[in-house]
Amino acid sequence: MEVALGGGAEAVIVPEFPCSIDDLCRRIAESQARGKRSSIIEISEGPRTGGAIPIAALVSARLNMPARTVVLGHIQRGGALPPATACSRAGWALRRYARSSTIRPRC
Repeated sequence: MEVALGGGAEAVIVPEFPCSIDDLCRRIAESQARGKRSSIIEISEGPRTGGAIPIAALVSARLNMPARTVVLGHIQRGGALPPATACSRAGWALRRYARSSTIRPRC
């Protein structure tokens, strides 16, 4: 979400919130009507979102415009994890370990 906000994305598609292709195309068309020449759509990969490549193909066909996809992995992101992300991941791992183990860590 932070990347979408910082990058000026038109929409963010995540599994937790339903998004229709019609609504997505409407948002892109509205931004073009305001004079924008390109749109950024951030898509969380996963079985419930459908994936970036199929969504890009649908949008491209409906709006009759080219669409390009970039799939970023953790290696392409570059740099060290921000402290907040590192702490949240460490906390998640610790809680998961605590649930699966008879040893209870002190937090």
